[in-house]
Amino acid sequence: MARSLTDAPSSGAPGPRSTDSPPPAASWPVAPRTVALIATVLAGALSLFHLGHKSLWLDEGYSVGHARMPWGEFWTVLTEREANGALHSLILFPWLRAAETEWWLRVPSALAMTAAVPVLYLLVKRLFDERVGATAALLLAVNGFALQFAQEARSYALVMFMGTLSTLLYVAFVQDGRRGQWWAWVGVSVLLPYAHLFGWLVLGVQATASLLRRGDLARPTRRLVAGFATIAALGGVVLLLIATGEESGQAEGIPTVSPVRFVGVYARVAGNAGIPLLVVFGALAGYVAWVYGRQMLPLRPFRPTEAQWGVLVLGVWLLLPPVAIAVVSPVQPLFGARYFIILVPAAASVLALGIHTVPAGWVRRVTAVIVGALVVAGAVGWYLRPSADDIRAAARVVATGARPGDEAVFLPWFEQLPFDAYAVRDGRIDGVVEPVWPDARWGTFVPDHRDHPEPEEITTVVDNADRLWLVVRDDRGEDDQRDVEAYLEALARDHREVRRTELDGVDVYLFERG
Repeated sequence: MARSLTDAPSSGAPGPRSTDSPPPAASWPVAPRTVALIATVLAGALSLFHLGHKSLWLDEGYSVGHARMPWGEFWTVLTEREANGALHSLILFPWLRAAETEWWLRVPSALAMTAAVPVLYLLVKRLFDERVGATAALLLAVNGFALQFAQEARSYALVMFMGTLSTLLYVAFVQDGRRGQWWAWVGVSVLLPYAHLFGWLVLGVQATASLLRRGDLARPTRRLVAGFATIAALGGVVLLLIATGEESGQAEGIPTVSPVRFVGVYARVAGNAGIPLLVVFGALAGYVAWVYGRQMLPLRPFRPTEAQWGVLVLGVWLLLPPVAIAVVSPVQPLFGARYFIILVPAAASVLALGIHTVPAGWVRRVTAVIVGALVVAGAVGWYLRPSADDIRAAARVVATGARPGDEAVFLPWFEQLPFDAYAVRDGRIDGVVEPVWPDARWGTFVPDHRDHPEPEEITTVVDNADRLWLVVRDDRGEDDQRDVEAYLEALARDHREVRRTELDGVDVYLFERG
């Protein structure tokens, strides 16, 4: 009889265990499914905790500005410029019309993060056993990198959830072969590229895993091929929109690959607790690879068992996306660490499997304590971290001192986007303070993507302004610093600085003529 979606594979069932399963552990005082439930509640509580505490930042300014537009303009922007992350934009469009507070805008991401936890439990339970699944769920619930994007009004938590759900449904189908599982897998996976383009990489992981499912585990490939073809055809529309849309947009400003960035991805997805957790993660991943790799020898004939195939799935999940993007990035830089949030469920699963693979007794207990302490430290670090750019506070500073006819300059230019998210709903700023460089308000769209003002523009702006606000980001490159210095030099001729406020990540200046 075929198993249900939530049934674990035989390697995790009571009775004799296969030689490739995680070593047996003493009975838990709490049932693993109860632990998974506790992990889900914990993820929800942590995702909602201080949800509106930090200011909106640049990327969230994009989300809010786009979702605030009237439907016709919103749809035009979505299909001609901002197709990546389209699913989150479509969710945020009606969501924002109920309220615009920071915490409310971030609730969809918090819900996606929370939902990913039980889904990961079910996935890892199928690949290994319910204890490994419950441990993975706990580690995901307190993963600092995942919690960061659970509290951000962007698409990253959504693509993490959908990638995990798609992989669960894929594994369920290849293990059980049910028609309903096929339809569920295809239906969710079609939407995955619309959550984020890196969703294609999760589908690439599944396709590769299909090639590694050999021997007694092999299933007829016809329905799998049909499924991947259907997903590619329907999901490929987003690629067409991006290929035919405007060249400027979300691919701007993304770094290329480097050895430090490549290794840094794993430091983040393991829990964002720095080098100590990265070392532990690497050690456990290496140990798991050694234990299961030895069991798969000789490789000819290649006949992995269920748990061995599960290790291969996690290995491909962790390695394929960064390697693929590293290959592409010298041509089109795409190596943004946040995009690799799709790896977090796999990283949590490898840590959990490593804990249950090391010898039972004090070694396993010490390993669990070390991993738990480091992952929790990464989560605490997220809550203690100040806003990247405290644009909310900058808007309040301008609002308390604004006068009709004031003008404003944003350096770098993109600081205007999150500022505008606050300014348009504050009558002390909206219609009172006029942004003069750049002209990048989403209400008129399209943002001016010139990186730097021309010298004559600076002279014109300064000569025409009796009172000029400068909103300046602290973390700026050499070219941006030259722009700031050029403005300050021009203002020094016949303006005086009457106010300066230093905030987290951003400074606000006010200059008056005379």
